[in-house]
Amino acid sequence: MEEHLPGGVADVIVEHMADMVLVVDSLGRIAYANHTAELVLGWSRVDWIGRSAFDLIHPDDVGSAAESLATASASGPGIKQPIELRVRTSEGAWRPVEIISSNMLDEPSVRGLVIVARDLTARAGGVAVAEAERRRFEQVFDRSPFGMALVDDDQRLVRLNATMAHLCGRTQADLAGTTVVGLVVDDDRERFEEFTSLAIDGAEQEAVEVRVVDDDDVTRWVRASLSRIEGDDGSFIHLVLQFEDVTEEHALREQLLYAATHDDLTGLLNRPGFQSIYEHVAARERGHGGPSAALLFIDLDGFKQVNDVHGHEAGDLLLELVAGRIRRTVRTSDAVARIGGDEFLVLLDPVVSTGVASDLAERIRAAIHQPVELPSAIVNISASIGVSVARGADDMSDGLNRADAAAYVVKRGGGNGVSVVDAS
Repeated sequence: MEEHLPGGVADVIVEHMADMVLVVDSLGRIAYANHTAELVLGWSRVDWIGRSAFDLIHPDDVGSAAESLATASASGPGIKQPIELRVRTSEGAWRPVEIISSNMLDEPSVRGLVIVARDLTARAGGVAVAEAERRRFEQVFDRSPFGMALVDDDQRLVRLNATMAHLCGRTQADLAGTTVVGLVVDDDRERFEEFTSLAIDGAEQEAVEVRVVDDDDVTRWVRASLSRIEGDDGSFIHLVLQFEDVTEEHALREQLLYAATHDDLTGLLNRPGFQSIYEHVAARERGHGGPSAALLFIDLDGFKQVNDVHGHEAGDLLLELVAGRIRRTVRTSDAVARIGGDEFLVLLDPVVSTGVASDLAERIRAAIHQPVELPSAIVNISASIGVSVARGADDMSDGLNRADAAAYVVKRGGGNGVSVVDAS
């Protein structure tokens, strides 16, 4: 046996449903509207009973509404497909709703189409917010002073802005669909590919600096950062790649580093710069039993007399010329420094024997001992050179003390010579 709610209970439920409920007769006139309709639309239902339902509907939606009601009326009993349209509030605003109609024209107690209308304002607002956010993102993306690109899980560029194309010296069309590693120079590709892979996997990382080169072989340094964009379920959607041009910043850092590690006058290494290289060699050779490197201490003979007779400008020029002679004599693998006044250091790396170190030191001595043409005179200069041959990871201070002592022996003997001491 079917059970039915008492009429009074059913009326209360309908009256206070969360959705609007209206009954429209066969002529399209409103025969009933529940209390929710009054609350949502803001007008008294008494004023609307007997009026055409189409008076509530936005003019642009009347056609689809009429077609839907006609179909519902002609298709017999049952619930019909929902449609979306806009209805007018008492203040004249248009509110989006979804309506579902049910044909109850043959039901004696109803004699009409029952329409349930669900307010879509909140959903429409959410869609509008999402659309506004999308437009805002696109504006930021397209107009950003930084290079920006969307990267898929194959590390390919899905979309990029004009700044990114400009930094890479190519067009947006040329770069679309290429891999991110194709943006950077060969020496940086492996590191950048790993950086991108980790970002796709969700790892948090600091920005990295890599080089990009355009079709004109212009190289730029960029600071690259990646942000992982996920779906609601945490799944990967894409990466947002950002390139910031740091070419000038990188050049400034290199200039500062150069200034901190090089002698202003001669352009040779200074003591901190030389020590850094020495420590690197020592760490590499730790545990090595045989000769691995040699430290040369070079002290010019008679430099004070040049300064006193010809002036400090002439003395500075002499130091520059001597620095050039040393640099041209040593090998590309060797390091040369001026550590103050007329004292120079050379790290011969590598050396395979004490004899090799002695021969290179003698060549340097001979190169220095050549007449020097100054603006005021031609002078002769010589050098006392002490050579300390290191074995394994020799401490720089120990090697320098030995080389200094060896050079002092040469100077006491009249200068212009080489003295070699072996660390063993």
